[in-house]
Amino acid sequence: MKTLAVATLIMLLTSMLSLVYHSQVAAASSTVYINADGSIQPATAPISTLDNINYNFTGSVHGHVVVERDNIVIDGSGHTVQGSGIGSGVGVFLTSRNNVTIKNLVVRTHDVGIVLKNTLNCYVFKNTLTDNEYALELRYSSNNLISMNNVTYNDNGIGSYSSYNNSIYNNNIINTYFQVRSENSKNSFDGGHVLGGNYWSDYANADVNNDGIGDSPYAIDGNNSDNFPLLGEFYSYDINPQFGQYLEVTAVSNSTVLGFNIYSVVPFTPVNLTFGPEVSNGNSELRFLLFNVTGETNLGFLRLSIPKALMAAPYTMIINDGSTSPVYANDKLLDNGTHRWLYFSYQQSTTRTLWVWGQKDTTPPTISNVTQRPEASNVYPQDKVQVYASITDPQSGVKQAVLEYASNGTMTRIEMTNAEGDIYTATIPEFTKDTNITYSITAVDNVDNNATTNQTGYPHQYKVIPEYPSLGWLTILITTVPLLTFGFRKKFQEQERNPKSSRSTTLTWNEASLSSTCLAPL
Repeated sequence: MKTLAVATLIMLLTSMLSLVYHSQVAAASSTVYINADGSIQPATAPISTLDNINYNFTGSVHGHVVVERDNIVIDGSGHTVQGSGIGSGVGVFLTSRNNVTIKNLVVRTHDVGIVLKNTLNCYVFKNTLTDNEYALELRYSSNNLISMNNVTYNDNGIGSYSSYNNSIYNNNIINTYFQVRSENSKNSFDGGHVLGGNYWSDYANADVNNDGIGDSPYAIDGNNSDNFPLLGEFYSYDINPQFGQYLEVTAVSNSTVLGFNIYSVVPFTPVNLTFGPEVSNGNSELRFLLFNVTGETNLGFLRLSIPKALMAAPYTMIINDGSTSPVYANDKLLDNGTHRWLYFSYQQSTTRTLWVWGQKDTTPPTISNVTQRPEASNVYPQDKVQVYASITDPQSGVKQAVLEYASNGTMTRIEMTNAEGDIYTATIPEFTKDTNITYSITAVDNVDNNATTNQTGYPHQYKVIPEYPSLGWLTILITTVPLLTFGFRKKFQEQERNPKSSRSTTLTWNEASLSSTCLAPL
């Protein structure tokens, strides 16, 4: 009886300890585990996997998810990890994990929505964290990326404790009592001026340069600040693969964006639209982005990032049916080679639709100024040949450049690297003398238009010449000079002994020496 009582007491204490700290998982009976071996427990959990790498929610979880496996992707597919309020523990718990992605998940009504403890290189993006005591916590964690999440109506937004070098940007942190709690931590809260920082609902500042980013930092504490706070909410939209693989349009707006669509128009010349000016697009397909927005007062703005693989410049921005022009427009706000950032503003009280259009990119890259070192006439057997080319594609950007060379009937391909600016380079290895090398360069842009130097009508080629072309002469000089010296010395001595015959003897010897030297084979 006494043994039974002790056992019961131990079980009770164990249960109580599991509830002491809010970052521990409560209610084991409602907990789903992704185990270290890749299995899912319980087997009836609404999560499936075919490869033990990609885990997809097929329904909502009422309780908790504990991740015990590295190098996986967890896709919530819009489903929810639902808690029961204060005391319900952690929604999604990662401890001592590496390279885990959590995306498209709704986590609500927990003590802490998501906890990353002792984690490295994890990616938390496109999740909605709402109605939690803490939305997300980083504990003793580094080099994680927290991006594109909606953190709304939590008591505390993001907590960071003894965590460093994490990147936290492009999140919407709205109506949270404490936006960030940071202790003994230093992290990056922006992605620089190009990507921007986060939208903080308690931040208000001027935007004199019209770029959708506040002109002064958002202060967090003495170690942390968002240097490029967004002045509107951040939105991201995955593009239908029919317009290009793995493309995404992102937007920042102080209007409420209710919807987004993309349209295309089959080539016509010219294209007559029901709104805006007549557009002549030659044979290029026109593409349109449509944003449905709402806003009642003051100026609204849209800061937009467009993949050039989706739409090539030039870009046109119109309001509603085109009867109203933007108050301010800049279609060259930023450009990183693969994306173009636009910005325009409008009167919100009269605006309901925002249109942006451009053309499908059908223009191949341009390859110019192909050079090599050493030059074609000066390549020896010990020489590697460095080939350089200027490759540009202002429409969608250069995706790949390849050098292809032929030697003795063998064709070899080498990936070229971007040295700086628009200069690409690759190295052809050394070859033996008399080897003929012919090479060409092919460039591909981000919509798979391609160009090659073979289209220019002349080849790039060189022949490897002997290593030391004057070696024969050098050998003759090395062997002849000592003989000449010896001969002159001997004749001089004979001249002194026999002065009468010295002149004719010397001339005869010089003529013979000259004749033998000139006729010596190379």
